[in-house]
Amino acid sequence: IVTAAQMNARVRDNFKEIGDARGSYTPTLTGWTLSNGTLTGTYIEAGKLIIGNLDYTVGGSDTKSGVPTFSLPVTSISSTGPSIGTGSLFDTSATARAHRFVFLTSTTTFQFTTEADTRLSPTAPWTWATGDRMWAQFVYEAA
Repeated sequence: IVTAAQMNARVRDNFKEIGDARGSYTPTLTGWTLSNGTLTGTYIEAGKLIIGNLDYTVGGSDTKSGVPTFSLPVTSISSTGPSIGTGSLFDTSATARAHRFVFLTSTTTFQFTTEADTRLSPTAPWTWATGDRMWAQFVYEAA
């Protein structure tokens, strides 16, 4: 027999979480160094379901070397597996757009890649400059 406490914990609270305003988190960027760019994230957590997004605007003083890697808001149950979401990229100087998959690189981080596993770099898919942007939307199971 299901108790009221179980219904509240397993059903009511999770639906409430989905309907509430998203919480914010401050993503960590590694591979590149955030200086005067902006990096924000939001997410909801309903039970072990995490739904989140990230918004990064490249600053002129940001150091770009290697592959940009971003932190998740909550530790994932897995460090491998299928794509956890999609990413959109925008080159302001050329008004160009590109789309990528978002995949886990550990239980706490993710990167952008193509279906051929081509990762972002300081010069791919273009030379990143002031005002260029990255957005990610992701869904995964928390640990």
